[in-house]
Amino acid sequence: MREIVDPFREARNQHAVLRCPFQGGGIPMILRHADVREAAKDWRAFISDAPFRVPIPSEEEVRTMRQLPIETNPPEHTEYRAIVEPFFQRAKLPEVIAKVEALIARKLSEAMGRESGWGSQTSPSPAVASL
Repeated sequence: MREIVDPFREARNQHAVLRCPFQGGGIPMILRHADVREAAKDWRAFISDAPFRVPIPSEEEVRTMRQLPIETNPPEHTEYRAIVEPFFQRAKLPEVIAKVEALIARKLSEAMGRESGWGSQTSPSPAVASL
């Protein structure tokens, strides 16, 4: 199996944030998972209130309306988030977890039972072994 190349390994080991040039300015690239989680909570330091600038590249030339809620800060999107939050929390419900696990088990069983493809290998596939 080939080694996965991480082009940001050195920068990640040295800094939590890498400042990247972008359209005449700079944008922060947060390199570590824990730092991304912290930045997501610190909307005053990492603002989202930048119309047309959240997607990269910016979309000023292709649309006239903001993407809500992503281009606003929490005080402005609190009501919207309260409405949609239950949908995104479904994946944590025990009955949803059970259904997803059953689906994965069924699909893996079907794939492993085939005579051709990776089901006929003598050792498990890396994808199966990592589950």
